[in-house]
Amino acid sequence: MECPIKKTIQKSDEVIQKSLKEKWGEKVDLLFDKGEERLDKTALKIKHNAPEWANEYLFRIQEYAKDIGEITQNFTNTKSAIYAQSAKVKKYLETLSEKDSKELFNALDGDLEPTKLPAHVRPLYEKFRAIIDNNAKELIKAGALDKNYAIKDYIKRYYTDAVQQKRASAKLAIDKLHKRKNMSYDERIARGMLEDSSFAVSNTLAEQRVQLAKANALKMFADKFGKDEMFDGAVRISDETIGGGVKKYGALGGKYVPKEIADAVIDAGLVSKELNIFSNAYFKIIDHIKVNVTVKNPFTHFYNVASNLTLSYLHGDFGELTKVTRMIGTDEFKTLVNKADELGLGSQLNDLEGLRALKSDKDVGVIERIFKELYFAEGSKAGDFARNAYAWEDKIFKLARFKKNLEKLAKQKGIKYNDFAKFSKNELQEAMKDAQWSYVDYSTHLNGTLKLLDKSGVMPFLHYSVKSTPMVLKTILKNPERFILFQAAMMGAGASSWLGDNEKENLAKPKWAESGAFANLFGIKSWVKLPMDGWYLNAGRAVPGFRFDGFDKFEFSGGFVRGALNVAGGKSAMGYNNESDDDALWERVQSRTFEMMKAYFPPMTFGRYGQNLGAAIGNKIAPNTFDAPKDYNKDDLSVGEILARGVGVREFNLKKEYKNEANKVKKAYKNENNTQKRRELERKFNTIKSEAKKSGVTLDVSLLGKREIGGFGGSGGFGDKKLKIELL
Repeated sequence: MECPIKKTIQKSDEVIQKSLKEKWGEKVDLLFDKGEERLDKTALKIKHNAPEWANEYLFRIQEYAKDIGEITQNFTNTKSAIYAQSAKVKKYLETLSEKDSKELFNALDGDLEPTKLPAHVRPLYEKFRAIIDNNAKELIKAGALDKNYAIKDYIKRYYTDAVQQKRASAKLAIDKLHKRKNMSYDERIARGMLEDSSFAVSNTLAEQRVQLAKANALKMFADKFGKDEMFDGAVRISDETIGGGVKKYGALGGKYVPKEIADAVIDAGLVSKELNIFSNAYFKIIDHIKVNVTVKNPFTHFYNVASNLTLSYLHGDFGELTKVTRMIGTDEFKTLVNKADELGLGSQLNDLEGLRALKSDKDVGVIERIFKELYFAEGSKAGDFARNAYAWEDKIFKLARFKKNLEKLAKQKGIKYNDFAKFSKNELQEAMKDAQWSYVDYSTHLNGTLKLLDKSGVMPFLHYSVKSTPMVLKTILKNPERFILFQAAMMGAGASSWLGDNEKENLAKPKWAESGAFANLFGIKSWVKLPMDGWYLNAGRAVPGFRFDGFDKFEFSGGFVRGALNVAGGKSAMGYNNESDDDALWERVQSRTFEMMKAYFPPMTFGRYGQNLGAAIGNKIAPNTFDAPKDYNKDDLSVGEILARGVGVREFNLKKEYKNEANKVKKAYKNENNTQKRRELERKFNTIKSEAKKSGVTLDVSLLGKREIGGFGGSGGFGDKKLKIELL
């Protein structure tokens, strides 16, 4: 029988350790809060003392960053929740027959008397009629809609692309939603309107509520910062309306606010900038490319999961992750997901594709359907599968953390974690806020300049790096014991850039794969040696945050923009020569077209891996017709090597790399006259020779130099005798 005293002491120790850990966590939070406050004060000093560095074209330093961040984050999360709920409405209404769906649409649109609806459809009409009308009342209350324009019979109108292009996008969106159009049934059919209630109703509700969320966010800005009179540093917000009695800036219309607030309203997407047709189209292209190279790339999914597993370990969420995974498919899981969706669980995808209204399932031809599947387009089975997988690779971790936070609160309250009614709204929001933050929260405010660099494609994944890096650092400081264990594991695997010999290992790698002593916040080498000689794993991609060796080579190399310019100039996206002076014009056009597709189209079909696999297989079948893809040494790549590259496994040419390093030393030695430096070069050459030998490589490079012995620190009594150094 266990000694009760021993058991009491053990329990007491656990309580003390838990208390100490919580206190330490609080101190880390305080440290970061103070650091953020200090940064804000420093930024404001720069703004006031050197305004030329803090204007809208450079650092966009904002005086109310924290307030702006809270309001815009709430708006983004709310918008995410709206689309999640709208999807559920659409799914429910899809169970109606085509006849019932059309009649429900026409009744909500004012073209059919509700009394003529079938008895089983009438309750749906009453429900959605009430929701839509209530949303209109809320818009009036939020100061975004003139009460004289609250029309009873309206549903969102869908016009053809030609009609949409002739009108300003913001005005069109509001007109379609709020302004009654007196058109006949035939006129609306002719203009491409849809009568599918699952599509129309779900979109109407979504767009109404998004507009309401915008109006509420604008009202918060107005209540907090808006004044009726001009003051120093203020700008006046336009009080214009954009059709249907809707005020463009809601409750902010006609108010005076600090310029930073006016900029923030635009940065957050609460209103559109004037004359932004080009920038909006361009930014959408960049977002589209992001989706192509990440969501549509199965290998990126592998790294996404690996990155989140690393964070889950550091946070101590493994146990809860296992529990939540086992719950999948149960009613308990569905209830948890529904509550999380209401709190903005899916907001992380806002940075990739933007939250948008649901798409119509329009019939297409066989050829178009095949193309959509190969392109992983929205609405295709392949596209939906990839998007759902990518979303859940983040959501399942956030859901586990959310449940863990609720369980901690529930224990204090003496209730069940899923008894949501017994939690305050603030408690639920804070539980989700922590879960979002712990696995990279895109919904938080991002400085305007950084956002532009990301959205423009110059640094296309900067948002992720900027958001994840401080989160990782804070987590490490909060959980030092876990981080130490992590380092021990890395050292044992030979993956630590802090506890290994980078100089020796880098000799076997090409320049772009070398690891520095501070590769990233986790201390993992960018490329880790595998048990087979010459084979390496790109482990640096498996951890979140900036990669500091070479200071994040991709982010600071010009991103998509630089890649496109390289392709336009006849090179690969990475800058390698693809053409020769003898190539005909048609060959150059073809080469550049395929290279652009390789860089920016879905990788496994039209993009990099699809093209390389096709060429490799084609070369085996018809060598004279297809050229096999090449590695960085210009050697043929096999199908296996191409697939291995996807998960970051590559074979480096050890003989070439060691020989290159030896030749560099030889050249330097030849031109060096300083005795001490020559000795250092001799040491380095010996190291190269030794490391090459360990890998089974014999170097055919000699380090030759003639020097009087006296030159190595005195005459030594050898007079004119000379030493021949020959290291093979």
